[in-house]
Amino acid sequence: MLRNQTAGAAQRGAGASPDFERLLLRAGVGILAADRARCCDCGRTPLIGEEVHLYERGTVVCELCRPLRADAPVSTERVRHSEHGQTVRLRRAA
Repeated sequence: MLRNQTAGAAQRGAGASPDFERLLLRAGVGILAADRARCCDCGRTPLIGEEVHLYERGTVVCELCRPLRADAPVSTERVRHSEHGQTVRLRRAA
């Protein structure tokens, strides 16, 4: 009888696992999406290496939407990958 109870608990646990995995995946995607800068005109996420234009009040505009605006941006920045500045640098042996 104990063997049947253990097998039943394992089956229930295995069935709940995909739901928990989906929950974790959605939470992770939500966190990543919150960190991304999106173009305020088209909603697109600029690609790595693309220039984004910053306007007053923190407005971000991509390269594709920039010609649609008459006023000049406050600054222009290049989109970098998330590991920028965290790479391992090899040094020559002394």
